[in-house]
Amino acid sequence: FYEVDRSFISTIVNVNDVNTLKLTHAVLPQMKERHNGLILNAGSFSGEGTGTFPLLSIYSASKTFLKNWSIML
Repeated sequence: FYEVDRSFISTIVNVNDVNTLKLTHAVLPQMKERHNGLILNAGSFSGEGTGTFPLLSIYSASKTFLKNWSIML
């Protein structure tokens, strides 16, 4: 992890998590108003926590976050 460039970390987290949160936040008011809608998030086996992915630790963590956030949503 300490060898990874910070811009790479930001890119992974922004693409997988931050943008998903922003988009979901933007569409929820319309869905609530219509009393209808579906949010479908794309997951990854690396986010399941069933194995170790040392070279994909940031990606795995971002997918784990998205999985847990989706469950709580």
